[in-house]
Amino acid sequence: MRWASSISDAGELEEAVERTTDELRQQLAGSPADLVLVFAARGHQQRWHELPAAIRERMPGAVILGCSGGGVLANGRELEGTAGLAMAAAWLPGVELTPFHLPAERTPD
Repeated sequence: MRWASSISDAGELEEAVERTTDELRQQLAGSPADLVLVFAARGHQQRWHELPAAIRERMPGAVILGCSGGGVLANGRELEGTAGLAMAAAWLPGVELTPFHLPAERTPD
């Protein structure tokens, strides 16, 4: 079992995904990611829908789970009120993963 984490404050979503996934792959040292946890800040809100496909392309075969928030943190760094993308990835040999989807509910601001 091996875990990795990364965070990016890149304003462009493609760059943020590239930076974080490159760092995750480096930390996993050649082991494939079985699970990727994604935390996207509001700065990328207009393009959140693009994240699953972009991550799948760079981390093929991984189960992807994610959520959005006002801020994200990883590696001792917090990004709030800006374009932030944080990810954690794991190589989990022998573990069976079952992805799921929870529909979003609007809450009053």
